[in-house]
Amino acid sequence: PAGDDFAGIICSSFKWDYGVEQELPTPEFLTFLRKICDEKNAVLICDDVRSSFRLSIKGAWSFIDDCSIEPDLCCLCKGIANGYEMSAVVGNRRLREAGGKVNATGSFWCNSIPFAAAISTITTLKENPKIYEDMQKMGMKLRSGLYDIAK
Repeated sequence: PAGDDFAGIICSSFKWDYGVEQELPTPEFLTFLRKICDEKNAVLICDDVRSSFRLSIKGAWSFIDDCSIEPDLCCLCKGIANGYEMSAVVGNRRLREAGGKVNATGSFWCNSIPFAAAISTITTLKENPKIYEDMQKMGMKLRSGLYDIAK
């Protein structure tokens, strides 16, 4: 069992093993993690840095069929700004309020281009939900072509 110093669980949005297909976690696994965190009053964190908005504007876990588990915190990266230097940690109301009491600084704050890119990316994704279907098709086409070249 976890000790008194157990603060949370960090779970990647994908299983990233080398040489195998990427897999999303199962709803059962996420339900298990949520249960542990709730029992221990701990935080469930989705490390969505590598996928960010690639599957959904709501994050990778929202793409899992029959899964209603939401993380308490979610870490995002360059995908929110279409590749520009950007990162974000988003969370539920309780953690956002706690985070507002912390003084944070950053080295990217002086560059407004990534912020403009993030606003444009988020707006585009929200206004064009079909874009995910198009990205999937183009990604599979690229993957297939690279696979053919590698043969």
